[in-house]
Amino acid sequence: GGMECFLHALALHPSHAEMVEQGLDHLRALVCLAPEMPEKVVALGGVKSVLAAMQLNLGRPIVQECGCSILSDLAWESEVYQAAIVDANGIQVVLRTLNAHLPLPAVQAIACALVQGLACDSVANRTQFGASGAVELIAKALKKYPEVENLQAFGCAALQSIACDHEKNIEEITKWQGPGLAQS
Repeated sequence: GGMECFLHALALHPSHAEMVEQGLDHLRALVCLAPEMPEKVVALGGVKSVLAAMQLNLGRPIVQECGCSILSDLAWESEVYQAAIVDANGIQVVLRTLNAHLPLPAVQAIACALVQGLACDSVANRTQFGASGAVELIAKALKKYPEVENLQAFGCAALQSIACDHEKNIEEITKWQGPGLAQS
């Protein structure tokens, strides 16, 4: 079908900006709305393809936003999908997105959603986020955009997941004057 063709094209041409932007936007809707799509996307190598497109299009906010949206939906779906994202360098990619797009609260919000999805069920992922500067990046976004509700919600959820049962991360969040969620 169409999704298989797009994922194949994405794997072959991840730097074709216009195709990537339009395709990821459509794929985002499919993953979000069709219950059978997450499994198909993962089985067809979509995680690696989405991450490759994000890496090659770091300066294109719509690619980052759509990519994080797709991957966060997958991460929330299952721990197996979380592992597939992490194994394909997903933590490093989302950190680059957070760092590159501080001026864009919409990108920050959905990147925080992906951080939350990857950190919530994995001590190893929480440790990696804590050691990689995620707390600082999220804290900066939260402080810069106190009026952006979805960023505040996803950012606080990400910090809460990073802090869960992880004393060192709680200390880091407290250092950045993160929300009281670090203590909850």
